[in-house]
Amino acid sequence: RRREWENIWLRTKRYDAAGKVRSGTGGVCYVYWPTRTTPGQQRVLRSLGLL
Repeated sequence: RRREWENIWLRTKRYDAAGKVRSGTGGVCYVYWPTRTTPGQQRVLRSLGLL
C-alpha cells in the first residue's frame, strides 16, 4: 500500500502570464507525523504500510 502514496500528483490552480487561471500538476504536500503515536494512530499507520 505504501507505493500508492509514493507518487503523488496534486492538481493546483495558478495564474499564467496572461492572468488566466490554469491548473496542472505540482504543488506542495505536507505530511504531519506524530512524535508520540497513540495505539490508534499506530494501527492506522501500520495499515498504510508506514510503520
